[in-house]
This record gives sequence, structure tokens and C-alpha cells, in this order.
Amino acid sequence: MDLFDIEGPSLCSYTDVAEFTSPNGKKIAKLGYSDCGATTSWQSGIRIVDVETGKVFRGLFGLDGKPESLQVNWKSNTKLIVANFPIKNLLWFKNDNFAGAWIELQPSMANKSLKQDK
Repeated sequence: MDLFDIEGPSLCSYTDVAEFTSPNGKKIAKLGYSDCGATTSWQSGIRIVDVETGKVFRGLFGLDGKPESLQVNWKSNTKLIVANFPIKNLLWFKNDNFAGAWIELQPSMANKSLKQDK
């Protein structure tokens, strides 16, 4: 983190979990999680890497917790499906046209079940 535009060591650690290459090989979706110490919880996220330019697009999708049951699949060269997560754990979501990939969310249905009394 930059404090007053002064670079310093990061207090957070980031762990890459998996990489998912688009069908044409031009984009890579990288899934990982961060840990910023005892007073914060784990946060999972996805970064999109443009293979040709090396540019990395961050801050597109974030979840509270580790990505244990998260499913990530490319539906096409430009559409990434992120599924099987409780919607209550979603911290942020932002599609960025410059990333060259559009993220579609498919949260798990378990948190949507309702029991109706008769």
C-alpha cells in the first residue's frame, strides 16, 4: 500500500490459487486470495492478464473468504463465468471494457431458498 505516495513494504500477502486461460490463449484469469493480518479476513479476487501486452487488470471481482468452492470457466474468448459462491460474500464487482473480458456472475442458489409456511 502507498501511504502519502511513499512506497513501502506491503503488510498483505497474496497467494495465487489457479490460472484459467481463455480459449484463444490471449487472456489469463488468475484466482487468488490475500491475507492482511490478524484483524482482517481472507479476501479472494480475480485478475485478468492480457498475454500480449502483459497488462494486469485488478479489482474486477472480490469475495470475503478463500475461494474454496468457487468455479471459474471461460464461456468464450471474452466471457468469464464465476460461479458457486454465496452472494452475501461478494465484496466488489466491476466489469472493465479495457480488460478485454466480461465477467458474468452465477452465485450459488443455496442462499436463495425460502421455506413458506401454509
